[in-house]
Amino acid sequence: MKILSIILLMAFALNSLQINDQCDPEWGSIRLGDTNTTICQNNQLGSLLLLLSDYIDGNTEVCERNCTPKDLNLWLNRNEGWDDRTGGIRWKALERAGIFLVDCTTDQKKITKSYEERSRGFDILASIFGGKLWARVASVSPQRIGVIHTRSNGNVIKISWSQVVKACHIEDSARSGRFH
Repeated sequence: MKILSIILLMAFALNSLQINDQCDPEWGSIRLGDTNTTICQNNQLGSLLLLLSDYIDGNTEVCERNCTPKDLNLWLNRNEGWDDRTGGIRWKALERAGIFLVDCTTDQKKITKSYEERSRGFDILASIFGGKLWARVASVSPQRIGVIHTRSNGNVIKISWSQVVKACHIEDSARSGRFH
């Protein structure tokens, strides 16, 4: 019974984090790269596109303003930004637009340190729930990590560290002044 309760709680938490914006009619049915999967269907890549489009909003290389997952997906398609082998994003393509994946780690102490040292132009994204969803790191404590989906009306969801697969430090060189 206890295991069933945990499974139901995890299913509820996962459903509460996937918000409607990932399935917005403007972009939800658009295929990711050359796959048969849509932004709405793929929680992992759909949520990452949603976070990245919000993060790079205003990066004129990708889109002028109000950047959406549709805009970013189109830019990735035009700039060899999808990795056919892995089905994921080619970060080297985003580097041409000034967006850098600085590093990823599973170490809680390193994630906490990166969060505490974050600055303008710098963000930390976390892969959570077995890698099924991406979220922005909003707070850290020894017991829990607060994550937020960028378009979830500011709601921070506190989860245990065991639910974090990895966290990645990304940086926009135009905002941070690095990587020039």
